[in-house]
Amino acid sequence: MESLSRRVKPVLPYLILGLVIMATTVLVFKLWDASLATFPLSYKPGDSAMTLFRSFEMRNGSGLFNLPNLSGISGSNTYSFYSIDLLLLVWQWFLSAVTGNFVLGYNLFVLSSFLFVGFSSLYSLKRLGMSNRIAFALSLLYTFLPYHSFRLFEHSYLGFYFLVPLACVFALEIYKGTFEGSIDCIKVSKKRYISNSICLILLGFTGIYYAFFACFIFFVAGICLSSNSGKISSIRVALASILKTIIGVVISAIPMLTHMSQAGVERSGFGAEVYSMRLSQLLLPITNHRISLIASLKEKYNGLIQANENDWSSLGLVFAVGLVVILMSIFLSLDKKKHSQLYPLMLLTVACLLIGTIGSFSTFFGFVFPFIRAYCRICVFIAFFCAIAIGIMLKDFQAWLDKVFSRKSKCIPSIILSVVLVLITSMGLIDQTSSSFVPDYEAIKTSYQNDEEFVSDIISTCGEDNGATLYMVPYMSFPENGAIGSYQDYSPLLLAMHSRDIHLSYGSLRGTAEDNTLNAIGQSAIEDQISYARDNGYNGILLATNAYDQGTTTTIIENTTTSLGEPSARSSNYIFWVIGE
Repeated sequence: MESLSRRVKPVLPYLILGLVIMATTVLVFKLWDASLATFPLSYKPGDSAMTLFRSFEMRNGSGLFNLPNLSGISGSNTYSFYSIDLLLLVWQWFLSAVTGNFVLGYNLFVLSSFLFVGFSSLYSLKRLGMSNRIAFALSLLYTFLPYHSFRLFEHSYLGFYFLVPLACVFALEIYKGTFEGSIDCIKVSKKRYISNSICLILLGFTGIYYAFFACFIFFVAGICLSSNSGKISSIRVALASILKTIIGVVISAIPMLTHMSQAGVERSGFGAEVYSMRLSQLLLPITNHRISLIASLKEKYNGLIQANENDWSSLGLVFAVGLVVILMSIFLSLDKKKHSQLYPLMLLTVACLLIGTIGSFSTFFGFVFPFIRAYCRICVFIAFFCAIAIGIMLKDFQAWLDKVFSRKSKCIPSIILSVVLVLITSMGLIDQTSSSFVPDYEAIKTSYQNDEEFVSDIISTCGEDNGATLYMVPYMSFPENGAIGSYQDYSPLLLAMHSRDIHLSYGSLRGTAEDNTLNAIGQSAIEDQISYARDNGYNGILLATNAYDQGTTTTIIENTTTSLGEPSARSSNYIFWVIGE
């Protein structure tokens, strides 16, 4: 019994945290109104449609990268533009395969990111010497960063920032010279060296952004260690850590590197200036805050600036206090700085601000690494440094309580600390979340069912044996075309995921011969496009009516009806014609 208790005790905080995270997730997103096995938590154009469609293709046995329902009968793929997040794709594929339901697999995938982040941050804070209670409270707040909830249904893969806390801990240990990441450390702790190395390599499997930012803070920490020790050789641990992370990136990028001949997404160096953040955006409350006055003020602020995804950088009240405390440590005397636990946090945080904010070094990095442009995403690193700062203050508060009540009951300090932690966590979660995070489940259900019925009508019209190979009007490049009128990017995917028997002309990779042909044909008259579709094996025309103004739409409908007869099916945004012999 004692042996069992000894085994369960280390795991117990994680089990409790997991239960609390799941309960909080249910409350924040009102999951009791969702039908997780039937309807996706997000059903709208944009990146979330791409993530959902990937689950559809994975469930149908298409692997991690192939998209056979796009680009006519030839199929498409994501090799040339995926975000080097191989580990996340494997996890998404696993959930889709195990559940046998791509909708449920997708929903579990995006929601599981909360558990990943929670467990990792709890371990990381405990590794820094924080008590279970303090680490528990701060990891819960870190798990429900506004960044996480905003990303959940937009850039779902970025919600898996679970290796960021470990990267921050590694950087602090590199700074202190205690990181067991060099070959010399095998003699000290072989187990720790191997586990650290695995984590560093896996960093390269969870997206290029977090790997890049991690390498940056490792380098800064190594420079600081070398400066403090007076030995240039001290930087080797940081360089070794960077090398292992790069190895992970290269391995994860192998699928992309083997398809370099395919065209992909082109980035501009100026993107870094657009998608960096302001210091004020870190400190200000979230957009659509629960308190109407605060929400109104934030809306006015957003109207004055060029807000985009950098609006999701808000740290929330608790971690904003941590950031202020960190930055205030700049003004400590030199002697106090050397002995302050906040000093290394200050150095690393300022370094993050120097590449994450508008008008900073990100502008120059943008031209060297044009594929990395959203430097505002470094906010999750800053947030964890702020969590550590708050943890240090809470540890000092705990020590003060123990000293004050040393002659009285030992329960009093524990009770006071627990009450403070509950208040901080509760207030923090209320501040960091919003009712606007809750998806419109009824609208999702209606839209999903309408598209499903429309696709079913198309398939039955074309014949289930033949399937539907549809030429889409207007032409939309893939990926990242942007909106055409009111027709949003990736909108065709919302139709393609309703049947394995539907194939769209949309999806040919930008710059390929097939895409160039479709682009050229797409600029011609609708009669010429119909002739091309008939000659190339398409058995239907699908018009997105919200891509044009009313006059243009009416003209296209009239000309297409003249050529093919009356439409065979309609929906709120599409009209379908069968192409006869």
